[in-house]
Amino acid sequence: MSIIKLPEGYRIGKYSVSFFIKEGLYNDTYKIEDESGNPLFMKFYDLSAVPEKLIIDGEIEEVVNCRKISHDNVISHVDDGSISIDGKEYRYLITRYFIGRLLSESVNEGKIFPEDTAKSIMLQVINGLYYLNSEHYLNHNDLTPRNIILEEAGSGRYIPRIIDLGHVHSPLASGAPFPINDLTLQYCAPESLAGIFGPKVDVFSAMVILYQMLTGKLPWDCELSDSDHPQIRKQKIRQARKSPLDTAALKEKGVSASLITAIEQG
Repeated sequence: MSIIKLPEGYRIGKYSVSFFIKEGLYNDTYKIEDESGNPLFMKFYDLSAVPEKLIIDGEIEEVVNCRKISHDNVISHVDDGSISIDGKEYRYLITRYFIGRLLSESVNEGKIFPEDTAKSIMLQVINGLYYLNSEHYLNHNDLTPRNIILEEAGSGRYIPRIIDLGHVHSPLASGAPFPINDLTLQYCAPESLAGIFGPKVDVFSAMVILYQMLTGKLPWDCELSDSDHPQIRKQKIRQARKSPLDTAALKEKGVSASLITAIEQG
């Protein structure tokens, strides 16, 4: 359920709402504009709905993390603040706007990427993930095609931008402070299915995405129903993964042996 619908033209300081994009568990996302008409993204948080574990010294952890980040392949901070509406406190996070297409839109249409293009995209994504971990001891923990925007760079090249930092956190052995029932299980590593989050989780997710980009399908067939209990969904994923990775699908697409090996090891 949306926390509050901000109408087109609604002003928050020097920013003006253009349109609503999507809703989350405790925040909504909008496209906005600054005073010069430059487009930006805004996450708008209902502070009372944000889990207490995600509040650090009165600030939302996602906002605190975003302020630190400066990398070409990861969404970047522009501004943040608070606003009171009808006596209720809200927080907002404003980030750079990317003109591109979600990778999920392409893979959901069955698009198959040439090997060189897929490798280039994924190497940049891994670059961004390495930056998060090596510079800030953070993991993304929710890497899926819907959290990667592809910007065209000409001559068939793309610059991927990792977005949505709502699950970003330092490595965790247990007790994740962020919601985990909204994770897309098909991209979750075995560790994250068990509630453990570290660098390997992001690498596994990256290799699942790479497989999908190269073949047009996920590595393991698994029918999940939204009506299933979360534990049942996890059991289905674990059962499906008992089968060997379908490398034949990669070979049929002419994927090089070295890349197949890398995906298997991921």
